[in-house]
Amino acid sequence: MIDSYRANYLAPEVIRQVCLESDRSIDWVCETLIFFIFRLDSPFQWALGVIMHEFLYGLKPFAADLTVKILNNIVLGQINSDNSLNNMLSEEALDFMNRLLTLSPEKRLGYGGVEEVKNHGFFTGTNWNILSTS
Repeated sequence: MIDSYRANYLAPEVIRQVCLESDRSIDWVCETLIFFIFRLDSPFQWALGVIMHEFLYGLKPFAADLTVKILNNIVLGQINSDNSLNNMLSEEALDFMNRLLTLSPEKRLGYGGVEEVKNHGFFTGTNWNILSTS
């Protein structure tokens, strides 16, 4: 059984793929996802969006009391955020996080390659050459 902590980092397309392959419900997926996860590539962009949300809000974006609810929140894009913090966060940070947590992988920031992520306004002023040689 996948635990609720790791469930937060699963991209919606991973959950959907397992449901489609098995023709089962998300309840069943909770029981068997740990087996399938090793066969699928979970996009790093999604997990980065989850981590970014945790950094900005101090909350897991899809938190719930049961793993099945977490998986449902992910698939439905129901993000838990403290919206009172939004005006304290930069537009670039919010856009970066939201584009990483886009449900459609084809529309997600980074789908077109790592340069798409590196060129986002959140990283304005970042010298990638220095970072890659450090």
